[in-house]
Amino acid sequence: MSDSIQDNQLRQLLSNQINEAILIVKADDAQCLYASPLASEYLQLADLSLESKSLFEIDAELKDFAQWQSYTNHLRSDTQHTRQSRYFRKDGSELSVEVRVGWITYQDTDSLLLTVRDISARKDYEQRVVNDEILRTFCLHEAQDGYWDWNLVENSLYLSPHCYRLMGIEPSEVSGSILDQWLDVIHPNDKKAAFETIDNHVKGKTERFKIKYRLRQKEGGYIWVQGRGATVARDEMGFPTRILGSVIDITESESTTQTLLWHSQYDALTKVYNRKKGYEFFHDYLQLAQQAFAENKPGNFQVAVLDIDDFKQVNDQYGHLIGDALLQHFSEFVQGYLEDNMILARWGGEEFVLLSYGHKDDDFILRIDQLIRNYAITSFKPDTNKPIHTSVSVGVCCFKDGADTISSLFRAADAAMYKAKGQGKNTLCIA
Repeated sequence: MSDSIQDNQLRQLLSNQINEAILIVKADDAQCLYASPLASEYLQLADLSLESKSLFEIDAELKDFAQWQSYTNHLRSDTQHTRQSRYFRKDGSELSVEVRVGWITYQDTDSLLLTVRDISARKDYEQRVVNDEILRTFCLHEAQDGYWDWNLVENSLYLSPHCYRLMGIEPSEVSGSILDQWLDVIHPNDKKAAFETIDNHVKGKTERFKIKYRLRQKEGGYIWVQGRGATVARDEMGFPTRILGSVIDITESESTTQTLLWHSQYDALTKVYNRKKGYEFFHDYLQLAQQAFAENKPGNFQVAVLDIDDFKQVNDQYGHLIGDALLQHFSEFVQGYLEDNMILARWGGEEFVLLSYGHKDDDFILRIDQLIRNYAITSFKPDTNKPIHTSVSVGVCCFKDGADTISSLFRAADAAMYKAKGQGKNTLCIA
């Protein structure tokens, strides 16, 4: 297919399928090569008339060729860039626009594809809000959102009164840079993600941003906050010079989210992983073992099924509350034998699954044998007149080759566990 046919198809696609204005300009001199009907409508010009112009005649913030060269050089490292500008209309008025820019080849020439969105209505509303003193005062002092204003040229930050309340301090307590103070109280584990999010926005990769992080209060505790922001002013190169944003306390909702997440992964009674989360570890460890096997390395993956002996008798004799306490006692005891890359999950009832990766088969089997022996001589002391002694039967299956699956490994370990019970309980059988 010839290049001219491809260019025609591209023009047809852009005209018929894209709901935003499109301009294609040459990268070397900013000459307009193509203008979609909507772009012409925006600027009150006929398509051919617009295509005879350069971007210097259209973009009010594009001053000279040196600026254009600097901008295109920046785009070579940041291939998708978003900026706000003002475009001249035929009648001399200006249209506020948001422009997304990307590289393409058009007419055998390195070109820039400009996707242009009319944001004049949004800009008018933003200006009305800025000029409304009553609304501005209310937002800054009474609203439950904190508002901030970051001047990137001066590297200074204004915080509304509620931002200080979130930190638990008064404005007068800040010594030195307000920006440094705010950055300092972000939780160390959240700083990297927060900075990356803001950095991507500054580089034009996002139209606006939203981040969630923990904020340290004066007394040393942390609250969860969610921040939002967007660029409201740019320099002649299109780089942000001012970013406005808000921050709100989301501690309560985040606590609820974390509680729901915990219950989706852990067994509420024993506090070990639940079956669902256990399957996720099973899948991950098996993948690691299969990868190692494919590289002619030991799989070092073991599956153990543990079942408390005569658990029903404990329930029948002492009641379910004592039975629950026994499950808690057993899970705490087993966790004392876990090493790195070992996890314990409650599979159901009195049955637990212990998964191990990265340990030699013989070492793992020896550790399970020690667990069984020591558990049998450990007494459980509930709220009864005498201690209760129980034992555990365990079946172990070790990864052998790439044909092993979750189902085959578990079935083998489960069958070995029942074999151990058949041999008198309080023992270990290997599949």
